[in-house]
Amino acid sequence: MDDSVMGSPDGAKDCAGSTGKLVRDGVPEITASRGGRYVTRIMDHTEYVACLRSKLAEEADEVIEATTRAGRLEEIGDVLDVVDALIEAEGFHPEQVDEQRRQKRRSHGTFAGRVLSTEFVASSDATEERDR
Repeated sequence: MDDSVMGSPDGAKDCAGSTGKLVRDGVPEITASRGGRYVTRIMDHTEYVACLRSKLAEEADEVIEATTRAGRLEEIGDVLDVVDALIEAEGFHPEQVDEQRRQKRRSHGTFAGRVLSTEFVASSDATEERDR
């Protein structure tokens, strides 16, 4: 589903309490070439980061809702674009993110094993820690 040329005509608050929607920078021009028009403004850094976080959730939902393999591929690409923008906006280096991923894989494994947790039974230590 390509929502990149849809706006927020109902004035819904889409990110950071703002009325509007974070769109790719080429979308206003694409819309204009099709006879439409966006009213836009440039966000400050804090609002931009908040909107990226909201956009990440939106795009992740679109991956979940996609009904075709091609649709999931497109939406996963959108998720990665938002993640890349968020990495940059947060001032992280891609190498830092990769190292964090490697550490997590070493300490917790990956998802390749297809492990589904069906129940969690806490030890007394875990219960005590949880109650603190």
